[in-house]
Amino acid sequence: MIHNIFLISAGGEPIFTIKLGSIDASEALVGGFISAIQSFANQIMGGDIDQLTVGPYHLLLRRTGDKILVVAADEDSRETRVYLDEIQKLIKDLVGNVPYDVIEQLILEHTMKKKTSTDKAKIWAEYGL
Repeated sequence: MIHNIFLISAGGEPIFTIKLGSIDASEALVGGFISAIQSFANQIMGGDIDQLTVGPYHLLLRRTGDKILVVAADEDSRETRVYLDEIQKLIKDLVGNVPYDVIEQLILEHTMKKKTSTDKAKIWAEYGL
């Protein structure tokens, strides 16, 4: 299950968070942590980190221009990586062309297409839809 989707600037500032599951995380804390880890990886290793495992959760990371997309999920599966690719493409196509709140809504709608009716009801209630 995908719990959260974070879009942060390379400097660690949160742009938006979509909460789909049970992880309650501070946007600022996640942004700062991911930014610091990516900076460390680039300076020491010369490249980006694409996955972190924290307890039972997997954080899958993708650089999208000057933004970092993070998906927090229960597992690092092919399905989760395909989903990450879809979201990354959506962001890449839209950033700079439409406001972030519209991008956030489109990602939520895209995600809802893949959810069961029970999952959809929980997410709709959370977003007041």
